Amino acid sequence: VCTGNNVGTASLAGSSLFDWGMYIDPRTNLIYATSGFDDGDDAAYVLTAADVANNATIQPFIDTELPITQGDIRGITTDESGNIYIVYQDDNSGGVNGANGGSVLYKYDAQGDLVMKSEVDGTDDNKGYNEAIGIVYSEDTQLLFVSTESTSDDCVSVFDTNLDYIGRAVPPPPGATSGGPNAKGIAIRKECCPTAPELSFNETIIYGGQPVTVKLQEIIKCGAN
Repeated sequence: VCTGNNVGTASLAGSSLFDWGMYIDPRTNLIYATSGFDDGDDAAYVLTAADVANNATIQPFIDTELPITQGDIRGITTDESGNIYIVYQDDNSGGVNGANGGSVLYKYDAQGDLVMKSEVDGTDDNKGYNEAIGIVYSEDTQLLFVSTESTSDDCVSVFDTNLDYIGRAVPPPPGATSGGPNAKGIAIRKECCPTAPELSFNETIIYGGQPVTVKLQEIIKCGAN
């Protein structure tokens, strides 16, 4: 983990070189990581900044070998209750309940016990979340947003916290191809709006003869009033 300068290294016990997901819970500052992309040793880990600073070796918090055996563990996120959500993507060997190339989401409680899983989507059919890869939870909406590598299904899908698929948030980008401009990691950028009914500001824009785009979010900073 780096903040300009390297501040330490934590080792994930039992993992190989195929670690994939990482998420820092903004409510607790706990770090969640996944390991097992393409190597079968699927596991999730929970660690702290102190673990990183002390070069600690972290044991698996969730051993995910049982749910699937041939899939790849991918993104991970949490909600305000401490529940953990993990994305699995099949490696085309029928690992996700026999769904060739399919994806499934798993929900664990704060103790690491499996709570539920989503339906499997194993088909590129212009809807759904086949080849799901990244995941993030929105506290404002209490919904999950899942990115996919699919070239025809959703670019970003929406789920509730019971892992029911709600629908498409973002369509696939134009010209998406395998290995091309499709989604992988996903995050929610902080948004803010001024609370005052009116807002005055001074901004000088120099016009040099070319079209100029002015974005309000670059002028109005978070915390403005």
